[in-house]
Amino acid sequence: MDLRFNLILGFVAGVFLGCGTPAEDEQCPTGKHQCDCETDGSCDGDLLCVDGTCIFPEGTETTGEGDGDGDGDGDGDGDGDLCDVGMANCACYGNMTCDEGLECTDGVCVPETCAPGTQDCPCFDNMTCNEGLECDADLCVPESCPPGSQDCPCYGNMTCDGELECVDDSCVELVCMQGQLDCECFPNDTCDDGLSCEDGACVADCPEGDEGCACFGNMTCSGELECTMGICEMLPCPTGELGCPCYGNMTCNDQLVCVMDVCEQDMP
Repeated sequence: MDLRFNLILGFVAGVFLGCGTPAEDEQCPTGKHQCDCETDGSCDGDLLCVDGTCIFPEGTETTGEGDGDGDGDGDGDGDGDLCDVGMANCACYGNMTCDEGLECTDGVCVPETCAPGTQDCPCFDNMTCNEGLECDADLCVPESCPPGSQDCPCYGNMTCDGELECVDDSCVELVCMQGQLDCECFPNDTCDDGLSCEDGACVADCPEGDEGCACFGNMTCSGELECTMGICEMLPCPTGELGCPCYGNMTCNDQLVCVMDVCEQDMP
């Protein structure tokens, strides 16, 4: 009786001592399911690295290593579709980036919610936006006053769109007021001082003696202008100069003599 009891007791103790328990310091192998990803962001088999942990892609078996055909030993209802890294709803690349049009959020690639620089999206880091937009409270909104438009800032070269004029760095529409130069005359056919009304438009007065204007009463003009048929003109050859007409008294400038109304060199 004692022998049988001792045998049973020894067997039970052997079972417990032989099985043992995992060491408390046993580590989870990198790249394995529910373990840390490799340093390059990869995992074993079909596992994906999400938030630094290797997990099975959404829609595949959730237990076992999986063979990529959706026929794992688990009880999941996955359809076996693989999830390529960087694609929509799949794990991000190791550098936390995704394919074009996607952004990495919590380790998963999702459609970009708002591309920086576009309308109603955050501004670029330098507080600018794409063309036609301006940064307002860190959001890109349509320009409230596009440069070159009426009552908006002028372009950098101080010009504006169309017929607008740049005045004090603002594009304005110049209104032609009655009585002003090149504008409509007043109803009584008069204009502002210094202007005359001709054919309903105000033009600059032409002072006597000026080029293109009437000669003075004595048929002379200002400066080097010559009176020709009552109009002051700049002759192509100034009077008194070499090869030009002589003065009215048949003289020329120094060292020149008048020969047949033309100023020539004085021959010794």
